[in-house]
Parts: sequence; structure tokens; C-alpha cells
Amino acid sequence: MRLRASLPKEVLNTSRGVTKYAQFHSSVCRKELSYLDKPEMDALLAAPDPRTRQGMRDRTLLLFLYNSGARVTEAVSLRVGDLTLRANQIGSVQLRGKGNKTRRCPLWPATSSALLALIRNRSLDDHIFLSRLGQPITRHGVHWMLRKYIRVAAPLTRNW
Repeated sequence: MRLRASLPKEVLNTSRGVTKYAQFHSSVCRKELSYLDKPEMDALLAAPDPRTRQGMRDRTLLLFLYNSGARVTEAVSLRVGDLTLRANQIGSVQLRGKGNKTRRCPLWPATSSALLALIRNRSLDDHIFLSRLGQPITRHGVHWMLRKYIRVAAPLTRNW
């Protein structure tokens, strides 16, 4: 309070205006998040070509994000050692989120099998999701990939 009393009136009025604008902007302009229905998600998962290495990676990444609810930054930083998998059985993944907090998330048998096929013959320190050049995929790469498959899947559903 002592600091506020010592500030000039112009600065005090400006800071109140900024605070009021920030409160108004965050409450009025916040958009509601939307989600995909099951048919839309099925169309999105069917968009990558699983016969190609890149298509297999993309489908596995989309399935992993759908299954785990992980943030894209959590998914792209995953390493093989973070997974506990068995073919056609429920597996799990240890995710590192904001503030380096960790949480364990169960994985569907289909996700476990797809991940096992993707990480075959890799060391525990390797990243799971790699680019065409063998480098870890970036969140921007995932954004680009997702936009590409949304364009492919959109004509298959009526809601997009």
C-alpha cells in the first residue's frame, strides 16, 4: 500500500486502467474449447497412411494424444524409457508436465501396440516421435501435421 500512495496520480490511473482492461479481456474474450466427437476422431485417426513410416508415426502420435490427454510439448519430449508397454495389453507412460511435475497415465492396448511398433530397436534414451530426419519432432511440426490431417479428415465428417 505504501508504494501505491507514493506513485504519481497519472501512473496510478494507468495501472488501474490496465488492470480493468485485463480483467474485462480475460472474462469476455475467452473462447470455449471445443472437442471432437467419436466419428470425427475416428476420421482423424484414419487420415495418416499406416503403410508409410511417417504415416505410422503420425497415427501413433494422434492415438497417443487422444488416449493420454497429454499436451503436445509433453508428447514431443517423451523418451522410450518413459514407457511401460506390453503388446495388446494396457501399458502406461510417465509424463513430465509444467513445472517438471510427473504423472503416470494408462495407455489402451491399441496405443501400446502402436508405440511398440514405432520404438522397435531403439534405446531407452531415444525420443519416441522423430521427424523425417531422425530428430525429435517439434510442437510446430505436430501443429503442421495436425492441420494437414484435419484437411484430409474434414470431408469425411459433416460437422467440420
